Amino acid sequence: MEPLPPGADVVLDETAIAALVERLGWEIAAARDGRPVVAVPVLTAAIYFATDVLRAYRRHGGAVAAIQPVSVSSYRDATRAEGPPVVVGRPSRASIEGRAVLVLDTIVDSGATVEALEREFIALGATEVLVACLLDKVAARRRPVAPRFRGVEAPDRFLVGYGLDVAGRFRDWPGVAALPTRPVEPVGSSG
Repeated sequence: MEPLPPGADVVLDETAIAALVERLGWEIAAARDGRPVVAVPVLTAAIYFATDVLRAYRRHGGAVAAIQPVSVSSYRDATRAEGPPVVVGRPSRASIEGRAVLVLDTIVDSGATVEALEREFIALGATEVLVACLLDKVAARRRPVAPRFRGVEAPDRFLVGYGLDVAGRFRDWPGVAALPTRPVEPVGSSG
């Protein structure tokens, strides 16, 4: 695991994340009252979050009809979105139609990804689209979306760890950290 750069601030440690994930799993299960969902992890950022929250959801009696991951990219290798989200690996109409969809993403920031996915799943016949995130970056919101289930409000800084990365780096860091305001040196840079 690559160490965080100097000046990075820990936002959530592993213990805090575990408690938030457990609470979210319980909240989603309570809201669904045994009715199954099609879980849609937004890869690659939500790989850890989706796994952890779905386990907590099942511990609290939640049911998953299917898991249909999608890949969405806006950032490419930058720290700011470089255009509208590009959705790859869309689920089929047969897997979505007539079902509730639970979108799982580690962070909701501008809202563009959530808005695009909500529109897509409703067009595929979803009965409802629920969004769960660990981090809700309200200060960065540019679209009128609000996750139904959220862990905490995130600071308006670039965050890494627990699935979040910058140019492929720090994704495997077990907590969530805010990068320093100065750019992070590329891998292999001499300075």
